Amino acid sequence: MTKPEEYRREAADCVRLAHAFDDASTKALLVGMAETWWDLARAAENAQREHRTLGTEAAHTDQRGGALL
Repeated sequence: MTKPEEYRREAADCVRLAHAFDDASTKALLVGMAETWWDLARAAENAQREHRTLGTEAAHTDQRGGALL
């Protein structure tokens, strides 16, 4: 399981828990936690995408550190 998938699973768990409570403040807390997990999932996806992009750029750079081909 990737980090973004793990974070989305945590977010879904928070939402499920929020539905189980009648107390509005508890629901709000859990929904806020879910939003934070979703933000982390998006950030992890962006980091993975950037890492792949940097790896691709590095592969296209010559051995002497020259410009991209």
